[in-house]
Formats: sequence, structure tokens, C-alpha cells
Amino acid sequence: MPDEDLYCSIYVAGAAGVDELAAAVDEIVRSRVRPRAGSSVLDTAVRAQSRHLPLDDEHDDFVLWRHRIEIEAADPEAAFDAFLAEVVQVVVGLRAGGMRVVAACDFEDELETAARAAGSR
Repeated sequence: MPDEDLYCSIYVAGAAGVDELAAAVDEIVRSRVRPRAGSSVLDTAVRAQSRHLPLDDEHDDFVLWRHRIEIEAADPEAAFDAFLAEVVQVVVGLRAGGMRVVAACDFEDELETAARAAGSR
């Protein structure tokens, strides 16, 4: 899928706060991501949602969850497969930490399939 954008928003429910979620993402990248060229291809930013609507991690609509992670390729020339493999590890790691995770990106179905397969190992 070379035409895919190397960007994904991941909505997260169950994180204590932005700092805790950012620390969890950093730890996942350090411990789970196996970079092919010596460094991760991920650039992450953890955001607290800010809207006028009440935000609630128990809500069924994930866009109303309190936290979101923006993930993009640190290197725009990164291969899609390498980017996808690293994002999968972030999703699997967050779920292993008890958080609910929903991805919103051009390749969300492929990401979910790969994350389920990786999480069952």
C-alpha cells in the first residue's frame, strides 16, 4: 500500500491522563517496537480531547473518548509495512495495558486485523 498516508489517529479510553498515556506510549515504543534501520519510524503526539461536548471513556462513540494519539512517520520516506508494524505494536501494547483503542486512518481495517493477530500470540 505505498499510496497510504503514513498517519493515524488512535482514540484511547481508560488512560489516567495525558502524561500517563504519553509515558505508556513511550514505553511501548521502547520495549515493543523493533526498528529495522536502528530507530523507530514513529512520531507520536498524545492529545487530550477538548470539545464542548461531555467527553467520557465509557461512551460507545470513540470520538467522545478523552484521549487521542496522533501517529505519523518520522521519516516521510518510511516504508508503509514498517510504519504499520510499529503502529500495530502501539495498539497491542495499549490493549495489553487494559485500554480500549480504536484507530481512525486510511488503513484502520488492516491495522485492526494485524493487531488482533499480534495480540493473540
